[in-house]
Amino acid sequence: MADASAKFLSALPEKLFFLFIALLAGFYAAADWPRLRQQLLSLVPEDWNRSVRSALSSLREGAMGWLKAQGKLMLLQFGLLVSGLLVLRVRGALLAGTLVAISDALPLFGSGVILVPWAGILWLEGQAGRAFGMFLLWLGSWLMRTILEPKLVGRQAGTSAFFTLLAMYLGLLCFGFWGLIFAPMVLAAVVHLRSRQ
Repeated sequence: MADASAKFLSALPEKLFFLFIALLAGFYAAADWPRLRQQLLSLVPEDWNRSVRSALSSLREGAMGWLKAQGKLMLLQFGLLVSGLLVLRVRGALLAGTLVAISDALPLFGSGVILVPWAGILWLEGQAGRAFGMFLLWLGSWLMRTILEPKLVGRQAGTSAFFTLLAMYLGLLCFGFWGLIFAPMVLAAVVHLRSRQ
């Protein structure tokens, strides 16, 4: 367990840096999408332009659907977390709820990265009731994400929750952390492409 934790912590800066670069690249791509699309299409032979244009449009729609679903899920998590922290009488519940909701939105992290150690610290301090409440809050947050994420992502992408969950699982299994993020987007792009044909 200690070895796995040390491995995770040593890889954390690199993963966070990569995530930051990916988010920054996504922001710049979205801000300059028309020009970027034209540049990409100029690299493709003329007879492929229509197919590539359709694929790029589908990929963009899939990515936007995934982002909308994640935003809705993050707001729901924020509401649950702040409510739970207020019930547990945690000072700074709004800030703590915001930070936990952000960590929950990051794949591989989740709300348990903050709430489970917090529950452990409360337990060690002799606050068993609050520790149990914190653990229940983590369990509720985990259940909400597990149940709602495939449904919300599937609805935004135009796919069923089952296929979205399957894509997330296979993406995680085959490509790890990034597969979990990109597999539902690719599935959404394929669904949009098939619906246009």
